[in-house]
Amino acid sequence: MGTIVGFLLAAVYAIIAVALFGSSPKASTLGSRFRECIGARARIGWIWRFIVVASSWLVIYYAFGSIVRPYVLPFYEDPDFPYQLVLPSARIVLVVQFIRGFIYVGSLTPLLVSLRSNLKELIMVMTGFLYIGGGLGIFVIVESFPAFLRVVHGLEIFADSLFFGVMISCLLRKPG
Repeated sequence: MGTIVGFLLAAVYAIIAVALFGSSPKASTLGSRFRECIGARARIGWIWRFIVVASSWLVIYYAFGSIVRPYVLPFYEDPDFPYQLVLPSARIVLVVQFIRGFIYVGSLTPLLVSLRSNLKELIMVMTGFLYIGGGLGIFVIVESFPAFLRVVHGLEIFADSLFFGVMISCLLRKPG
């Protein structure tokens, strides 16, 4: 079931991307935009930005997770709760979310480079892709997830996505 939903979500993302940006640019156009964008800063400027943005995901994730923790923890600690939610160890969360930040930056950078948009539009697009890709799946897959958890986690994921969308848009867009 999860694979089918994942496939359907990927199809929805593709349809949204085409609707927002039209058909994909030719490879040579995207390549030239990428080279133009990368050439606009010194290599060390890109390296530190990439590391700062990717690492900021971990801080953002923990910040908003800490805000919602008191509201959602009872669902994770209740052995009678039908979903038997489990909190992984802090070490596992730290490693997975650290890697996730780099995956997000690596996967969103080509989109960021290919867009010729102002900062506000870039933030909206990055936030949208992060929210849809990072949060919508669980709400689609688990239809009977309690409404309270949907709302609280939905707000948490939106806040994560918005703040990370701002970080990636501000620091990794083409200067100028």
